[in-house]
Amino acid sequence: MASEAVPPETARRLHPTTLLFSIGRSLKNLVIPAVLALVGGRGSVWEWIFVVSFGVATVLAVIRYITLTHSDNNHICDSSYATERRWNGLSPFGVEVVAEMNRLGIMIDVSHVSDASFDQILEHTSAPVIASHSSCRAFTPGFERNLDDARIARLAENGGVIQINFGSAFLTAEANAASIAMWLEVGAWVREHDLDWSAPEAEAHRRAYLEQHPIPSTSVTDVADQIDHVVALVGIDHVGLGSDFDGVSNVPDGLSDVSQYPGLVAELLRRGYSEDDVRKVLGENILRVWEEVERVGAAS
Repeated sequence: MASEAVPPETARRLHPTTLLFSIGRSLKNLVIPAVLALVGGRGSVWEWIFVVSFGVATVLAVIRYITLTHSDNNHICDSSYATERRWNGLSPFGVEVVAEMNRLGIMIDVSHVSDASFDQILEHTSAPVIASHSSCRAFTPGFERNLDDARIARLAENGGVIQINFGSAFLTAEANAASIAMWLEVGAWVREHDLDWSAPEAEAHRRAYLEQHPIPSTSVTDVADQIDHVVALVGIDHVGLGSDFDGVSNVPDGLSDVSQYPGLVAELLRRGYSEDDVRKVLGENILRVWEEVERVGAAS
C-alpha cells in the first residue's frame, strides 16, 4: 500500500466529529447529535423496553442500540466472559427481545455475547447487527470477547459492522495475555480479602500489580492492522471504530482520546485507503446499518 506522507490538514479534516456535525446540520434545531445506548440489557430495562412497545415510556424511544449482555450471563443471553453458560446462547426471552428490537428499529449489539449467543442472534434477527466495541480474535487466539473470522464473515453477510475496540488487550496476543493474568491475580486477591471489585483497596492492588507487571504497549498501527484484517476478510463496508475509551484502561500510544484520531486517519491513508474508505470507517458504515435497522422496524 502507499506510504507517502499525509498532509496533517487532510488527517484532521477526516474526523468522526465532522461526520456528526454534517448529520446535525441535516436535522432541524439540532447542533450536536448524540446517540443513546444501553449496555448489558439488565433487569427492569427490558420491562421499560416492552412498555415502549405500547407507547407509554416514550423517552426510551430515543435509545438506538442495546448491548444484550455484559460481563456475565443475564436473562437474555450468555456472556463471552462467563465461565459457565446458563442458556447455551439465547434464552427464550432473548429470542423475544431480538424480535422486539427489530420491530422497534433498535440496533442489536453483539459485543460481549458468547459465540453461541452470537450465532443464535444472527439466526433470529431480521435486521443487521453491530459489534459496537470488539476486535478480531485472529490477533488474540482464544479470547471469545473478540470475534473470530467466521463470525466476522457472518456479520458481514447480515449487513452489519464490527467496530474495533482500542483496548490493548483486544489488539495483540501479548497485551491480551498480560491483561488476563492481571485480572486473574487481582480477582484472587479480591476474593481472598472478601472485597468487592469496586473497593478502593482492590483498585490500589490492581495499580500496584500493573506497576510490577505493565501491560505491553500497543500503537495506532495495531488498530490499523485490525481494520486491515476485517477489510481483507469482508471488505471496507463492514468495519468501524469502537474505541471503548470509557471501558478500557490501556489504549494504544498516540490514541488516548478522540483528539488523536487524526493519527489513525493518517495511518489509514498511508496504507492506501481512499478518503471515501476512511469516511466509511469513521462512521458512514454504522450510519448505513442504523438506517437499515430503522427501515426494518418501520416495515414491521
